[in-house]
Amino acid sequence: MENKYVTWAALAVSICALGSSMESCSVSREALKIQHEQYISQSKTIWEATINEENNAVAITPSNKKVSLLRAKIHYPTEISDTDWPIEPPKYRFYLTTPFYNLKEMLEAKIPKEKHHVALYISSIPVIIESYYTINGESHYEKALYSLEYSAYISDKEWEQPSITVKGLLFVKRLAQEIKPRQYLDNLADN
Repeated sequence: MENKYVTWAALAVSICALGSSMESCSVSREALKIQHEQYISQSKTIWEATINEENNAVAITPSNKKVSLLRAKIHYPTEISDTDWPIEPPKYRFYLTTPFYNLKEMLEAKIPKEKHHVALYISSIPVIIESYYTINGESHYEKALYSLEYSAYISDKEWEQPSITVKGLLFVKRLAQEIKPRQYLDNLADN
């Protein structure tokens, strides 16, 4: 009879040990996941924008101060620019003159001028920043989708082009390396 109780007690202890072991594995798995996410976040960056006073160039700096940018370029939808523009050192900036010339023409076609009416148009352009950088001695390559925010003042004067003011550069998401930037942006613009 005593052997029966010992057997049941041993079985109960074994079941508790198994349950505890499973819980321990679950906690370890969660800790590994958190550690992996921390490593990824420490090896990535988000580009922050500084717009010059003339409003014709944007300089980018990393949110992660351990990042050293090596090379980068910005991609626009084809209707804005069919050129992939370099983000030039030493200040790592890209110029807006040519892309915004095309944007002004698009706005003039999209928003008709009316006598004695002015328009303020607030919108954004999807762009992809493709960058090569180092962090802690490791090189990284990434493509990320951003939104180039702007406002446009459209005058009622026939001869006057829209005036565009850049409002900021907002991070949207990281993209897979195999994404073709122009095709991806054109698909966004079509939707």
